[in-house]
Amino acid sequence: DAVRHVISLGCRCSQAAAFRDLGRRRYACPFDWIFSSASMVLHCLRDDFRSFLDREQYFLNATVFDAIGLRPGAAPRERRLIGHRLYSEMTAGVGRGTIFNHRDPLGSPEDLEYLARAVERFRLVLQRTAERKMFVILNLNKQLWVEEDIRAIFDELCVRTDTFDLVAVDCVRNLGRAATGASAEELVRETRHGDRGVKSLLVYRFPCIGDNTGSYFREDADAERLRALLL
Repeated sequence: DAVRHVISLGCRCSQAAAFRDLGRRRYACPFDWIFSSASMVLHCLRDDFRSFLDREQYFLNATVFDAIGLRPGAAPRERRLIGHRLYSEMTAGVGRGTIFNHRDPLGSPEDLEYLARAVERFRLVLQRTAERKMFVILNLNKQLWVEEDIRAIFDELCVRTDTFDLVAVDCVRNLGRAATGASAEELVRETRHGDRGVKSLLVYRFPCIGDNTGSYFREDADAERLRALLL
């Protein structure tokens, strides 16, 4: 069956941006456009996002003045970077303690409500057990790649839904032209059969020619090869 839902499970903005560009991002989900890690995603699943949405856990990590996230040529504006007392420690220094870098759920009730709606969408997708889903983890930082956590996420998803693929991709950046045309290395392929469909775990190591900013690949060839892997 065709994939009906494509959902990012972190760890940066790249895959949400890629799904948007491919027309596969139909709605916002909790881990779009934030800093996260597999251990954070695992905790969110296990406590049903209670800590994720707990405003008491948020803190102002920094304030910057820039145009990140705005259309090209837009004037800079003040941007509040929000940390999380539990999850900032789970990102191993990536994001320098910031979790929410594009929205301000600490100071903006509208942004907190936005996150709550994204969580509710995620819960509803899990309930659609017969519809095929693809969950994607795209890792850019060596310190965040913990295969044990990825396997644990797969176990948690297996308990909560059916008919899905969990695809985890570990990007090895800046390999230069030696990575041109190189295939992704398949590290894990596991399949389980549920009441309504098949559940699969696919784990890859992905050699990249260039870097990734956290929002996009600097080399178009890397972006194209990743899209071919996921589609």
